[in-house]
Amino acid sequence: MKKFRLPQTAFAIALLLLTLYACSSDDPESVDCNTLSVSIPESARKNPTDCTSNDGSVNVSVSGGKEPYQYSLNGGSFQSNPQFVNLAAGEYAVTVKDANGCEATSNSAVLSLPGVTMNFTTTTTLSGCKSGDGTMTIAATGGSGDFSYQVGGGSFVTTAVFDGLTAGSKSVTVRDNANNCTLTKQVTVLNGTSYATDIKAIIETSCAVSGCHVSGGAAPFALTTLASIQDRAAAIKTFTANGSMPKSGTPLTQLQKDRIACWVDDGAPNN
Repeated sequence: MKKFRLPQTAFAIALLLLTLYACSSDDPESVDCNTLSVSIPESARKNPTDCTSNDGSVNVSVSGGKEPYQYSLNGGSFQSNPQFVNLAAGEYAVTVKDANGCEATSNSAVLSLPGVTMNFTTTTTLSGCKSGDGTMTIAATGGSGDFSYQVGGGSFVTTAVFDGLTAGSKSVTVRDNANNCTLTKQVTVLNGTSYATDIKAIIETSCAVSGCHVSGGAAPFALTTLASIQDRAAAIKTFTANGSMPKSGTPLTQLQKDRIACWVDDGAPNN
């Protein structure tokens, strides 16, 4: 039987098509999430009227991205309504997710009570990626000085130190026991995953490879600098997690996917 061989020109074309398919300009990570922006204008905030009334509210302003938008208050469930009501005094941030799966989070908006001087600060330690080794110490001031504390929706306790915390945003509430006034803030416990130690090597081995996310590669952008990786951090997290990325290079292990997610969740720092 005579063996079939592709002509040299056809073989070259087939090889080119295979290369382009492995890392094409149609990669899902080509979506630019940096256009999405969200804020809570001062004029769109309503303070609660007193300590016993949860009648505060915030309304969100969004630009960029792709509609429709979904809205999450302080890490809660997403909803289609940009307004959040029945709020007590505290700090609130809204995360917006657009139709492309891009997310952006507003700066914190403060709802305060008239005449109430209570405030608090927190000190946290790193939790580790996918671990629960974080700690939080709360320091409250003002009010009557008789405080109790709540982290993550648990019971109020008199101790101001919490341990065994996982990474992420925590709802922290301090209560002035004398007048039952409460103040709530969102506090983030960091994973502590290092770009220099953990993330850089993963990108260089599996993503910024010849013909793909490098200068002149088939992908629509390069991932050869920290700034370029930070700009695409949210997309990198999403598409490495679901297996869409990388399309070429060394496949990622679950541990590598977790480390990318932990680093991005920490804000993609230069560490």
